[in-house]
Amino acid sequence: MPIENVGVVGDERVITAILPRQTLLERAHGLDGPRRPIVANADLLMIVESLHSPPPRPTLIDRYLVAGHVGQLTPVIVLTKSDLADAAVRDPLVELDRLAAAQASKRRRCSERSVNSENALTISKPPM
Repeated sequence: MPIENVGVVGDERVITAILPRQTLLERAHGLDGPRRPIVANADLLMIVESLHSPPPRPTLIDRYLVAGHVGQLTPVIVLTKSDLADAAVRDPLVELDRLAAAQASKRRRCSERSVNSENALTISKPPM
């Protein structure tokens, strides 16, 4: 929030203006239920999923990707514990890397990262 939208009253800072939302991630209660905002004006949606324990849940990742798309957030999928994952889980990551590169070449807004305790990775904002 720009500093001009925060005033000072005594020793406290007070919000003096509410700016329009650029992005909005909401949670729905059922198909027709009310929507509740979770976060607004965020740039990235970090989706963190384990490749070992608990096992990966692709349908949950898919739900998060859809929510991020609707909210206009750039999703970043972070896959943890890749050093502990079985080959049956780890080997398809090669295909996922290929698909992520293909999507990036189409200028789609998605990024994927695989991390483990032996491979520290600094996550930066993906290119738009």
